[in-house]
Amino acid sequence: MISISEIKSAINLPVIAEIPIENNGNPIAINEGPATATSEQLRALRTKLHYIHGNRSNGRVTLVTSSIAGEGKSFVSTNLSISLALTQRKVVLLELDMRKPKVTKVFNINNDNLGLSDYFMNKASISSIIQKSGIASNLDIIGSGTPIHNPAELLEKSELEVLIDELRKTYDDIVIDSPPVHLVPDAVTVSKHADTCLYIVRQGITSKNELTFLQSLIDQDQLKNVSIVFNSINSVKHGYGYKYDNSYYNHTKRNVLQSIFSDFKNRF
Repeated sequence: MISISEIKSAINLPVIAEIPIENNGNPIAINEGPATATSEQLRALRTKLHYIHGNRSNGRVTLVTSSIAGEGKSFVSTNLSISLALTQRKVVLLELDMRKPKVTKVFNINNDNLGLSDYFMNKASISSIIQKSGIASNLDIIGSGTPIHNPAELLEKSELEVLIDELRKTYDDIVIDSPPVHLVPDAVTVSKHADTCLYIVRQGITSKNELTFLQSLIDQDQLKNVSIVFNSINSVKHGYGYKYDNSYYNHTKRNVLQSIFSDFKNRF
């Protein structure tokens, strides 16, 4: 089972979040209710993302991907989008994993609606594929659309660049849930249009070989501005609890800020 120390020794990338396991089965782990270890780490991820994007305050594009299926990229992209929306930022989440779409299921959106594939095939306008999340008025979803057999070819079309450019004009944050990079080339294609990439590594799923593959992508400049999110870690082993008092929040805030500056000092 891979550890955070093994991640850091295998690849020279910052680990900007360590998200604990929650066993309640709910794919939405962050809301305005009581805090949990998972929701606090997602909020910490949101804070670090602001630092990663630097001076850009709107039109920010964040790609979320992983090596293989089952590492939690859709979970992270969904909850990161909700977390950003809770700070009153205008957010849109793109379901670009068109082979195995999960985002629309989480938000109970009918995937029979027009979506990305329909737009890429010139069968729908941008405005017609944007749907409300049903969770926050400032969080929109663009689903994968009509099932297709050739998403890789569609993503090579100029329509993707046009879409991203238009969304940048309207939204503070564009979050992209993309397919795993070790299975299909889609994420590498989409990464050309992203400002930063969050790469999900899952304890018990991701292997050292996958980290070696990630390093090869970075060496070839196929993925840029990459940060690691360590997902589904053992909360007991890492000292996370599930209920917090005021002293916890003060302690966490200090730790988050210290971690941010430490990561970026080491990175540069």
